[in-house]
Amino acid sequence: LTLFRPLVASAASASRDCEVEDEGKLEQQSNNSNDSNSITNLTMSSLKFVMNATRKSAGSAIAASVLGRSAAVPGVAAVAANPRPMEAARMSQQVPARSFGSGGGTRGARGHGWWVNYRAGKGGRHLQGEYHHLDLESLKKWNDAVFSLGSQFAYMDVVLESMLKRDNDASATSEDGDDDADNTAHRLVIELASEAFPKASDNFIKLLQAEEFGYKSSILHRIERNVGFVGGNVWNDTGRCADEHRMISSANCMEQTEKMVLSHVPGVITMLSQRVKEIDSRFIMCTNHAPHMDGMAVAIGRLNEESIETLKEWQSTLITRMGRPSTVNVRIVDCGLLDGADESPAAA
Repeated sequence: LTLFRPLVASAASASRDCEVEDEGKLEQQSNNSNDSNSITNLTMSSLKFVMNATRKSAGSAIAASVLGRSAAVPGVAAVAANPRPMEAARMSQQVPARSFGSGGGTRGARGHGWWVNYRAGKGGRHLQGEYHHLDLESLKKWNDAVFSLGSQFAYMDVVLESMLKRDNDASATSEDGDDDADNTAHRLVIELASEAFPKASDNFIKLLQAEEFGYKSSILHRIERNVGFVGGNVWNDTGRCADEHRMISSANCMEQTEKMVLSHVPGVITMLSQRVKEIDSRFIMCTNHAPHMDGMAVAIGRLNEESIETLKEWQSTLITRMGRPSTVNVRIVDCGLLDGADESPAAA
């Protein structure tokens, strides 16, 4: 025991030194780990702080930019600064509602005064900006100047044919209850402004002279009470221009590029337009002033005073249903060009 006691003491001391050393290493490792975690936590916190600061500064810069640029526009600055701009705009009504047209949302681009001007005799919607200052007599003088450039004369012989007429009874008279029937041919004399409208006038003349799909045997199928008589359905109950003038892209229309220089005063004959810059065979014989058609339909001719009076008499006496004569057919039994100028119409 005496021999081994120093050895045991040295071993125990060495063991204690090892334990102390191990504890020191463990403490150092623990401290190092705590330092690393602290550094990591500090880094994450710093990053979050930097990101929040960056986001706030960017938002502040954008808001400042919007506010700075829109400060001159009433109501926009308040909307940009408010997190709920639409609700704030509706509640405070600081942003004015956008209006369309001239003067507000219900008047439209033309304003609301064109109808008043039209009823006052200042022309239709399409002409109030150009010819509204001209009265009816001035418009007639203008038409006279256009016809004086050169014209041709034509005629239409029209009869009031009874609808009660049957194939086996060619003598339906007023005894059958039709007092409007009149087998007398009434001649309507027409002057065409062939110099101002060469293509449209030539189409009208060819339809007058055509034996098939022309004006002969057609009817004036409609009466517009405040306008006049409508005719020209020569093909399948619709219009069709002369074959020489028909466009390749259309089955029944011709191109219309001539200027609309005639006004629709009483007595004027105007061609109807199926589409823009197209006409066929349909026409209107105006018995009243129709300024709303100026700029929309191309007028090419006029009737003489006697023909106008005949049409006005029929317009006031014939019975119609939905605009169509219900007891008689106003049929064109003959038509063509006049040889001389002895039957030339007076200025309408």
